[in-house]
Amino acid sequence: HVAEGSAENIFVVKNGKITTPPLDADILDGITRDSAIKLLKSNKIKVIEKNIKISDLLKADEIFMTGTAAEVKSVTLVDKTKIGNGKIGEVTKELQDSFMDTVMGKNKKFLSWLRFI
Repeated sequence: HVAEGSAENIFVVKNGKITTPPLDADILDGITRDSAIKLLKSNKIKVIEKNIKISDLLKADEIFMTGTAAEVKSVTLVDKTKIGNGKIGEVTKELQDSFMDTVMGKNKKFLSWLRFI
């Protein structure tokens, strides 16, 4: 199974469904992973937690990684196989925008996540 990157959690988008490995798969319990799941769910996008196989990656419409340094980053190539159209996917782009709006204080729904100084 594919669990995570060196410092990022992985998400796979296929047919509008988003999958990420469950925490009991001994993955990093990432803050950014948790934030991404909450942001996706707030936009009525279901996230399924289940193990991911390499074949799932190669058949994905989109793949993105989340992490403190990475924030939300698109994966467009796996083992020389283009993912989707080889560019950032719609779900990933929407999540990137939502995440950046949140960390910049523009998303009023999640202001409690921030500490203003």
